[in-house]
Amino acid sequence: MATPPPETPPPLPDEAPEATTSVLVQVLGTLGVLLFIAVIPLGAASMPWIVSKARGYHDVVLEPLQTCQVALNALGENPRFTPFGNNSGGRQSGLISWSATVRGSEARGTYRYSLRGSRDAWELVSATLIVDGHVHRLMHCARADGR
Repeated sequence: MATPPPETPPPLPDEAPEATTSVLVQVLGTLGVLLFIAVIPLGAASMPWIVSKARGYHDVVLEPLQTCQVALNALGENPRFTPFGNNSGGRQSGLISWSATVRGSEARGTYRYSLRGSRDAWELVSATLIVDGHVHRLMHCARADGR
């Protein structure tokens, strides 16, 4: 009996099939890029809050906003930093200075403050609140020990 001829493999295509990307992968990639673009400004905008917490002067900075009647009249109840808005600052000549967007139950404004010190002891050097074009100096509300 004769042996059958060996099977021949199927012919190879002239070109490999085009790679296809699923719609889901394309959508997820686009969402990832958009999320990245959105997170960077939000992270930068929330810097005063993040930095003040990390360096230990958050309470020193917020106290005039939360206890000064002038600030409470201008902003309303529960004044706090907001992660949205124009925030800038840094350290120069031994001072930490920020201009941060703050808001309360009634309004939002810009809080400019400077302080010096270290993690153990911070002294508020200046504190100014600007709401609707009105400038409110808040240093008279800061406690004598800087806290």
